[in-house]
Amino acid sequence: MAKTFFEVFPTLTVNEEMKKLLSEMEITKVSANRSKTSIRIYLFGTHLIQKAQVFFLEKEIARQLFYGHRMEIKIIEKYRLSGQYTAKRLMDVYKDSIAEELKNYSILLYNIYRKAEISFSEESRMSLVLESTLVAKEHAKELIEILEKIICERCGLDCRIELSFGEKSENGKIQKADFVIEQEVQNVIRLSKMAKDGTEPSMEPNTPQKESAKLTEEPKRKMKKSVEKKSFSSGNPDVIYGRDFEDECIDIEKITGEIGEVVIRGQVLNVESREIRNEKTIIIFSITDFTDTIVLKIFTKNESRDELLSHIKKDAFLKIRGVTTIDKFDSELTIGSIYGIKKISDFRTARMDYSPAKRVELHCHTKMSDMDGVSDVKDIIKRAIKWGHKAIAITDHGNVQSFPDANHAVPKDSDFKVIYGVEAYLVDDLKSFVENAKGQSLSDTYVVFDIETTGFNPKSNKIIEIGAVKVENHVITDRFSAFV
Repeated sequence: MAKTFFEVFPTLTVNEEMKKLLSEMEITKVSANRSKTSIRIYLFGTHLIQKAQVFFLEKEIARQLFYGHRMEIKIIEKYRLSGQYTAKRLMDVYKDSIAEELKNYSILLYNIYRKAEISFSEESRMSLVLESTLVAKEHAKELIEILEKIICERCGLDCRIELSFGEKSENGKIQKADFVIEQEVQNVIRLSKMAKDGTEPSMEPNTPQKESAKLTEEPKRKMKKSVEKKSFSSGNPDVIYGRDFEDECIDIEKITGEIGEVVIRGQVLNVESREIRNEKTIIIFSITDFTDTIVLKIFTKNESRDELLSHIKKDAFLKIRGVTTIDKFDSELTIGSIYGIKKISDFRTARMDYSPAKRVELHCHTKMSDMDGVSDVKDIIKRAIKWGHKAIAITDHGNVQSFPDANHAVPKDSDFKVIYGVEAYLVDDLKSFVENAKGQSLSDTYVVFDIETTGFNPKSNKIIEIGAVKVENHVITDRFSAFV
């Protein structure tokens, strides 16, 4: 359940501008690595926070709340912006933040982005013109993926990025560097061809050229293997993507990093999809096995999108085999390189009442009993009927707010009976409201104080703030407030 930022970090001190921004933000999740040296905070809101402010906030949380400990704080933002925002308008106000983020991530990508020409032919169609250098061409794909991740995934906007290359920079050093790199690439290609033809080049086994050739061929083999895998058609009707598999599942809570290939099962929480380059669509969905939640990503052709989305939908139960990866850009743990996805039935064990003589619950609290019940009265009554019970008593403490919903929850043709009750509070009206009276008057001088705590248990919770006012002759004459 999401909480406001200051519900999670009530003692964090920030300036008024930052306090106003954060008061409208929610924290949907907080996770830590196994060694408790890194914390990821998932922030959600409807107003943009510039990246420089996010970086400052990460440092302040580490400094104020984890002083003396080596703790890395990573904030992962997600926004639901108003309808006035488009990709074009977002870039007007967020372009510098993207540059700041890229600078923090990779100086190379930052320089490519800084020299790029960005324009919009339509509100959601970006034209990205990079310098026609070997370095820019080599890293263009990564830059586009990061821009799509920020604009589409983080900010929830549609954006199609069209890449092109302009003139080379006149900088002589850059041209010389490009020439050297190009010569090395040509040399790798030449050496690879010689090896293929059976003519061994005369060089040491571990020369940089040979290592480069090896690195160049490795992604090709992986890519070929990936394409062959995804084009395979399984005979199992439950397989909706990739190949069939029968491996044992692992609990999501046990996936703590890049542990290789895993098989998980769970219920889909939410699904997003958007069209990307080369007539492809990316499908991003979260899945939970009720121990934890993880995000998965699939790249598919546009013509296969609708069929996949008819199976990968909210509340569906799936079994998935893929490879755990940590996104280099935002440190998000995901499962990619999906080997296969299968439909499965709900694996949760449903409780039943198998007793021949059914009981009648005479003391049941619903979510209307604050700090006590958490269930909706409709769900409680449906479960009692399913278990074969004949009646149930609703006895919330101090209120009867659930009565209307309870009345409508019983089917018209059912003989199930709701017993309407309440857990009432009694006041001893013979007892004096004032204890230890000394003849004081409300016109005298007195102090009214209030405390903020981390909870209601005096043994396990603590006081975090004290506030007080001094009253003289019915007028507040002094104030006091302090964090503890």
